[in-house]
Amino acid sequence: GEVYNYLKLKKKFNIKTKTNSDTELILELFSKLGPKTFSLLEGMFAIAIYDKQNNKLFIARDEFGIKPLYYFIDRNKFIFSSEIKTFFKLNIKREINPRSLSSYLTSEYYENKTHTYFKNILKLESGSYMEINNGRVKTKSYFDFYEYSKKIFVPKKYNERKERLNEIISKCVKNGMVSDVPISIAASGGLDSSILQYEAYKINQNAK
Repeated sequence: GEVYNYLKLKKKFNIKTKTNSDTELILELFSKLGPKTFSLLEGMFAIAIYDKQNNKLFIARDEFGIKPLYYFIDRNKFIFSSEIKTFFKLNIKREINPRSLSSYLTSEYYENKTHTYFKNILKLESGSYMEINNGRVKTKSYFDFYEYSKKIFVPKKYNERKERLNEIISKCVKNGMVSDVPISIAASGGLDSSILQYEAYKINQNAK
């Protein structure tokens, strides 16, 4: 994935890194703050960090679940991956989840917070992390959209709303264009992608 605010975090916590990578910043920040790190990250990500000193594994998913993160657990194993097909290469038994299948066939709706099409393969819920230690598994939420939405300020007047929306879009596009590789935009020609493309070109005219 990608963390958009890693340079801000680097400056805020005075972290020195050997590279300009968001991955290195996350590891350095985690060594200082532990799981609190996840709530500070803005972006789209699926993360796994192994704490060798305390023999703990942490896996975390971004607050809106943009990046997938699946896991399988039984008495002897804990397996995680960003793709379901990985599990079947490890000889995990395929057990169809009738409830998920029925939901898709009757309503064409297949998204679920934690369930997949397979009974024994689950999704880590968005905005949460899991801690695995000596066979014990704990899942904790670090982001609640309902609580977050209470803090959102919406102006009453139409012109003020329009101005506020422009500010938010510009800020989001600018934050999302933090990258150490060339920027490209996949535009469908629709209104939303055209707006994003327009804002991106204002920031970086070399975007393709």
